[in-house]
Amino acid sequence: MSGDKIVITKDDLGPAPPGGKGFGGASTGKGGIPPVSQEASKPHGGRAANAVIVLVTAAALGVLIGTAAGLSALEKAYQPPQPQAPAAQTGPTSWCLVIDRSDSMMGEKLGEARRGAKEFVTKLEPGDDICVIDFSHTISVRVKLETIPAAGDSARLQAILKSIDAITNSGDTALWDATLEGVSQLKAGDPAKRRIMIALTDGQDNRSRHGPDDLIREAKQNNIVVNTIALGADADRHTLQRVADATAGQTKVAQTARDLPGIFRSFVPKPPQAPKAPASP
Repeated sequence: MSGDKIVITKDDLGPAPPGGKGFGGASTGKGGIPPVSQEASKPHGGRAANAVIVLVTAAALGVLIGTAAGLSALEKAYQPPQPQAPAAQTGPTSWCLVIDRSDSMMGEKLGEARRGAKEFVTKLEPGDDICVIDFSHTISVRVKLETIPAAGDSARLQAILKSIDAITNSGDTALWDATLEGVSQLKAGDPAKRRIMIALTDGQDNRSRHGPDDLIREAKQNNIVVNTIALGADADRHTLQRVADATAGQTKVAQTARDLPGIFRSFVPKPPQAPKAPASP
């Protein structure tokens, strides 16, 4: 609170603590205030003649809490700033899904990843953008960045979902190269939209030419949030967490493949709530 000023009247403060000392041994003046913290009791800037300006220093605070009246006056006169709620996650967003399709994703893992990705896409708002990338040791841009169609254009939405259904598994893991392709896709979109990536893997990168630090640098330079999903015990959770932390994203852990649809749903922005109507008198 250093540097803050509050206005308290002498009458509010009550008598000084016994011995003329505040907490910590500070000498006191009128009303128990250390003289160094007190201005002359005279008209000043339109204030009442008995008003004093108290610098909220350690000495002054120690004296004020020496009496119940002083503490009460301090609480009434100074209200600390209230924390502001985080900004609502609203407005058009460009999304990029980066999905591991390496050999280790065979079977239920890839099936649940496709299901979660499709459900995620269906919950986006018209005007949002979506791109879908899948990878093993090679990278496929399954859906180039495009805008989610209006509700009446179901044919285009179905085409996006069919593209996700076409993902099949094979090969090794080039996670960082795939995520950097996602950065390239998002950079090509509308700069006025938020940019968010969701990257899913069940293992550790073993084929990329680039590394996580390259992704962090490029994501930060282009205002891209990178969320990561670590599937199973073999995922490199530490590095995935580091990437997410560095880009203001989140890392979520799927213990089993069946957790994936719910995790994808958790990334869908919640619509802002309408203000409650005032209660009737």
